[in-house]
Amino acid sequence: MAPDAPVPELLHRTVQGDGAAADRVMAILYDELRSIARAQLKKSPVRVSLPPTDLVHEAYLRLAGRDGGWESRGHFLRLCARVMRGALVDHARRRNAQRRGGGKPGAPLHAAALWFEERNIDLIALDEALDRLAERDERKRTI
Repeated sequence: MAPDAPVPELLHRTVQGDGAAADRVMAILYDELRSIARAQLKKSPVRVSLPPTDLVHEAYLRLAGRDGGWESRGHFLRLCARVMRGALVDHARRRNAQRRGGGKPGAPLHAAALWFEERNIDLIALDEALDRLAERDERKRTI
């Protein structure tokens, strides 16, 4: 049997719920999928703390139960590469969202204004002082 021959059939059987076929596909393609995952991680413009194995498993989970009409081993591997890229983008988006507060609601503007009022801080004088500082050193004003 040619190396390409069983993969599309096994993929189709996997979609039908054949767990043994899924295990066989993974055994056949696992090294190639890890290689693709390593390449995807290396090409990623953002450093991701995700091991290649996790990326392979994420792609597998995203494709589980989906009949992509895979024509060949190569077709399936190209789809896996695209799914891995999408998983990396999603991972980066989640990480960036956490950096921006992780979905926690921001403090309302009036709360900030109250903070200044409670401390008797003159916002207009503060703004004027910052403008004078900018004339000397814009970077310090920004900081």
